[in-house]
Amino acid sequence: MSDEDADITQLDDPAFLGERARVRELFERLPPDHADRGRLAAHYSAMQAEFLRRASISRTGAGRSMNDTTRAAIPPPRWARLLAVEVLLADPERLGNDALEGDLYILRDQLRNEGPVAT
Repeated sequence: MSDEDADITQLDDPAFLGERARVRELFERLPPDHADRGRLAAHYSAMQAEFLRRASISRTGAGRSMNDTTRAAIPPPRWARLLAVEVLLADPERLGNDALEGDLYILRDQLRNEGPVAT
């Protein structure tokens, strides 16, 4: 595990998601023949593995095994709901539903105003 990989495990969830987005954007902008492309791809791959690890922990309640009924009853963390809303609002025209778009903006504002994001 590289120093970059070790650092990502120490980030809280919002900081980790921001760093993951930053690295992905850098990678997408690099020309295919750029010298740093391989290193950045490996770093993003490690970030993706960390993302999946965190998502698994979040969905199973810190590693406990749960059946599907129990899992469905647990709402995702607020940061995950906010991220989902932000993804949907990234291209509001594709929603094709003005009422839904309006409701998503209201939900986004409510999620942002709940105070510090719990991790």
